[in-house]
Amino acid sequence: MNDNKKPRQMNVRISESDYIKIEHQRELINKSQSGFISHIVNNGINEIIEVTNPQLRQDVSKIENMLASFGNNLNQIAKALNSQSKPPMDILETMERLDRNIVRLISRLDNLKKEKLNVVGKS
Repeated sequence: MNDNKKPRQMNVRISESDYIKIEHQRELINKSQSGFISHIVNNGINEIIEVTNPQLRQDVSKIENMLASFGNNLNQIAKALNSQSKPPMDILETMERLDRNIVRLISRLDNLKKEKLNVVGKS
């Protein structure tokens, strides 16, 4: 909800430890208190994590770029195939399969961004 007018006010009492957790998570996504509550309401309650590993950040960025490139390539293939009278069926089936896989990968990547990471043992 992006309403500029916010006529409702909420007042709650929470423990000091919960307050510290909320403030830490709020700061991680750089939101005000009301913006943080709105973010939770509109995006669901997911564990917010801070990714400090530069390699992981770089890998996620590479994956996103690759997926965008795949989408662009699929569009180019589709345009080329549509300009001909009758494209071979195996190419169409391959395109459909690639499209489904890209949608799955994007969904999984989005879920990975929201999952809680549990660290077991030493890195």
